[in-house]
Amino acid sequence: MRIGLPGVVAAFGLGIAAAPAQAAVAYTGEVGPGMSSATAYGYVNPQSETTVWEFAYGTTTKYGQQSQAGTIKPGSDSVLVAAPLGGLQAGTHYHYLLVAIPYNSSGNPDWAHASVGQDRTFTTTRGTLNLTSSRLAVKRGAVSMALQCASTLSCSGSVSLDTRGRVGRRVKTVHCASQRFSLAANVRSTVALKLTSSCAGLVRAARGHRLGASATWRLSTGQTPPAQTVTLQG
Repeated sequence: MRIGLPGVVAAFGLGIAAAPAQAAVAYTGEVGPGMSSATAYGYVNPQSETTVWEFAYGTTTKYGQQSQAGTIKPGSDSVLVAAPLGGLQAGTHYHYLLVAIPYNSSGNPDWAHASVGQDRTFTTTRGTLNLTSSRLAVKRGAVSMALQCASTLSCSGSVSLDTRGRVGRRVKTVHCASQRFSLAANVRSTVALKLTSSCAGLVRAARGHRLGASATWRLSTGQTPPAQTVTLQG
C-alpha cells in the first residue's frame, strides 16, 4: 500500500502546516545520512486505527519523493518506524518528514484524521578520496600515486608528501612533493609527483632505499581527509 502524497499535499499543504486534531499521530525523528542514501526514523501512534505511514523527502519543502510505505495495526502505543531514502545526491541538503494516514474499516484512507510530522533536514556526505596503494615506487626522481574518487561528485584539490629525515646534523621535516589533481566521480587515476632533491637524497640514503612519508590532502570543497602513511621505495 502506498500513500497518495499529492492527496496529502492538497489536504494539508505538506510542509506548511500540520494536520488538525488527528487520530494517527506522526513524529519525525532522526536520519542517518550516507552519500547516496539515508535511513529516516520516526514514531507513529495509530490510536486504534490501521495506519499507513511513509516519509516524504526532497531538496525543498515541496519534497517530491517518497519512501516505501509501512502499515501499523490498531493500537494505543507509539511505534518506532524506519525507512531507507534512496536516490540521493552526495553533499546535498534535504528536507524530510513523516506522514501517517489512518484507514477506515472499508479500507479507504481517512484524510480527516491524517497526521504530518514536522519538517526536518539532513545533508548527505560527499564521499571520499582514497589512496589505493601506500607503496610508492620512486622512478627517475618521481612517484605515481594511484587515487580513487569514491564519490558521486568530482574530487579535486591538492596532495602533499612530507617526511622526517636527517639534514646535516638535525632531524627535520622535509617536503617531498605537492601536486594538484582533478578526478571525475567514481574514477580511479594516477597523479605524478616530482620529488624534491632533498627528499630524493633521503630515499637513496635510507636502509633498503625505503623511506616513510605522510600524504596529506586538501580538497576544493574545504574537506581535509586524514593523512595517510606511505612508503617511498627507490
